[in-house]
Amino acid sequence: MSDYDYIDLSWHAQLPSKWQLYYRETSLNLRKDFCSLIDDVSSSWDGSLDGWLVSASMRDQYSSRLFHDIVTLVMLKNYKHEIKDGDSIVIDDPTMFAILKIYANNNQKKIQIFWSTPLMTRMIKNIRTLLSPLRTHFRIFSEWLTAKLGSLDYTPNLNLNKDLIVIDTFAIPGFVLEDRYYSGLWELLSQQDKSKVRFIPQFSEMTLNQIYKATIDIQQHPERFILKDQLIKLTDLLWAAGHWYRRNKINISRVDFSGFEITPLIRRELSSTSALNGALRGLLNYRFVMRLSQIECNVVKAIDWFENQGIDRGWSAGFRRFLPKATTMGYQGFSSSAISTKPTTAEQRAGVIPQTIAVMGSAFIKPLREFCPDLDITVAPAFRFKWVWEYNASYKKQNKNPIILIALPGEVRICRKVLELVSEASKEMAEIEYRIKTHPRAPLSSIFLKDDSWKKWAVNASRSLKEEFSDATLIIGAEFSTVGMEAVSIGLPTIFVVPQGGVSGLMPEGVPDTMWSIATDVDSLVQLVPEFVEMSNHDSNILKLAGEARSYMFEPVTNQTAIKFITA
Repeated sequence: MSDYDYIDLSWHAQLPSKWQLYYRETSLNLRKDFCSLIDDVSSSWDGSLDGWLVSASMRDQYSSRLFHDIVTLVMLKNYKHEIKDGDSIVIDDPTMFAILKIYANNNQKKIQIFWSTPLMTRMIKNIRTLLSPLRTHFRIFSEWLTAKLGSLDYTPNLNLNKDLIVIDTFAIPGFVLEDRYYSGLWELLSQQDKSKVRFIPQFSEMTLNQIYKATIDIQQHPERFILKDQLIKLTDLLWAAGHWYRRNKINISRVDFSGFEITPLIRRELSSTSALNGALRGLLNYRFVMRLSQIECNVVKAIDWFENQGIDRGWSAGFRRFLPKATTMGYQGFSSSAISTKPTTAEQRAGVIPQTIAVMGSAFIKPLREFCPDLDITVAPAFRFKWVWEYNASYKKQNKNPIILIALPGEVRICRKVLELVSEASKEMAEIEYRIKTHPRAPLSSIFLKDDSWKKWAVNASRSLKEEFSDATLIIGAEFSTVGMEAVSIGLPTIFVVPQGGVSGLMPEGVPDTMWSIATDVDSLVQLVPEFVEMSNHDSNILKLAGEARSYMFEPVTNQTAIKFITA
């Protein structure tokens, strides 16, 4: 066996075990410094909405590789003593390839640096990257035109003499008239309050045919919805398309970080297409608010489903510019460990985030202030999680064999890694039934493609999450999902499977750590499962702990809290 290490630093690659630990430690320690770096760099585009919509400013470590590359460089610096002459480093990006060559020469390391992809693959990728903007622009234009054609007879039903409260939401297949993001809010409002409220749906994950049908349904309810595509004009789309030109005029000075000159990485992100779709939709949101202001309706409050993406920044900037008297509030009816969802001081100063952020429980106030200590935060109803207060946790079905419910997020890449690890662990844990509960965005067919090998060790959990919870002994969760929090709040122990590590905030600080844990490999999962099965079946204190966690994480949904949400 070779004594040399083969370190694959490509984005999403599998690192050797010891380097996984180094990467996880480095990424957790760099969260704040990385955000401070972006805040400093943002002075190059301060005052330009286009700058606040480019990939570099979004801080999204999942759609952009910038965070990964900076973590990689700092990790190599901090653990350079672990790199031996003769080791090999593999990389998949030309900018990082050049920086690592300089690093190796400066540190007199006799290491080999290779491309992880063949030349032909890189050429095809470059061609796709060049064509990507055209596809994105065409898709957005097609959606706009389809929505226009589906609502030719639409007229906003607005009383210009009445206060108006607008709420940003998403229309997805199966949830057009039935809102999935503020579940039950409309039904809790009085007729007087309903007359003030209008939902502004953004079509998401829909085919053009689904968008056409959705606009026909929505226009039948002008007392409830405003169709933004009917207000947006062709000139607005052309203005948004100018983003490509305007962002290229941003001038970046030299940027250094932890001893590395990373100016090329920042410039690469400025020209990246990874955030283009969100940027264009954010710019159209900005112009929608401009068109809304021209109607001269009295908007007193604007509520945004706030993930701090480009679409949100355009919405917030639009209200700050065109309807400055309106109160802006962002609602986070979810939990996320991603740094991009947590605003920074520079974003607050630039006016690209709402004035106030509403969270679904007091547990999320402190984490949300991680990069912006004076952020104005309030607690709002946990609309999507009303059911945890209605669930009868005192009744627990007794199973002959333990049932593990694997609740997956909507990201296919993460689903595959989680299932690969659980599949391996299942070989060492007999007499356990495994059920896989997928997210609507990531069905089993997209996770496994044509591979049905999962059927050898698991079954598809086809019932609702609430019904599956009633049978489960314990839950296996993952990042990008609140399922683990829901499970703990009703007394189901949860193990988060995080193969790549480097994740924080899976459970709010203060939730009893006796009810949840993290497994990063097969051995840790095999060790945890029996302990958690025992706890689930025999710990009499678990319901008391669950009740405390529920109150901490999920604000109850009542008539009073719903009315306060739209009026306060």
